[in-house]
Amino acid sequence: MVSVRKRRSKHSSVSRTTRKTKDKHRRIPASSNILISKNWDPKLTLIQNYRKLGLTSKLKKATGGKEKIIKPFYEDDDFLQKQKNLNNLINNGMNDVNMSGNNEEEIDENEIPEGEARIIRDKKTNQVIRVVHGKKKVNDDSDDGDNKMNQIKIVHSSNNASFIKELEEYASRPVIKVERRESERESSWLKSLYEKYGDDYKKMQWDKKMNIYQLTSNQIRGKMEKWKKRNSVQ
Repeated sequence: MVSVRKRRSKHSSVSRTTRKTKDKHRRIPASSNILISKNWDPKLTLIQNYRKLGLTSKLKKATGGKEKIIKPFYEDDDFLQKQKNLNNLINNGMNDVNMSGNNEEEIDENEIPEGEARIIRDKKTNQVIRVVHGKKKVNDDSDDGDNKMNQIKIVHSSNNASFIKELEEYASRPVIKVERRESERESSWLKSLYEKYGDDYKKMQWDKKMNIYQLTSNQIRGKMEKWKKRNSVQ
């Protein structure tokens, strides 16, 4: 037998969050700009799409988490450098540093990030011999907006350059100003107001039956002047 809570949840108007609906919520449609929507990838996030197009999604510093760009190990400079050092040690017959006879390990303070430290212990007694504080400068993600803008590096490929050129051309196109025209109902309403009161906009304002939207005298004047100009009324 089903419990009362389960029975209520079946007839509830609140939709359940399933995997199908959750994936729909993740998709961000780009319909504001024709060029961006044409090059938009729904599988990527907003920041990833902007980065792919050579744009930036934030003018100021990023808040919250930041996506890490993970490189393959064969493209990572730190990994390649460590591998090179290890190969040099092997070639020099120093595969194991602990077998060199020295009780104290060689640690370079310039390889340790600033704010961190490494503890060197004695191999026999396990007592702390020395603490090496790091001096390696690390870029701080919590810089000001101006400094952050200077640090942004966007890789412009030929596709990105052509897309940005199209975007600039689209933005610099002449904008056709469309003049607002009143509807037939509004035109007949203005005509009846003019026939009843002429140019007395204060009386038009206080007419409760005709001025049902409680427009001010200045609002009615602006509408009336446009209507007069369009209909050639003196």
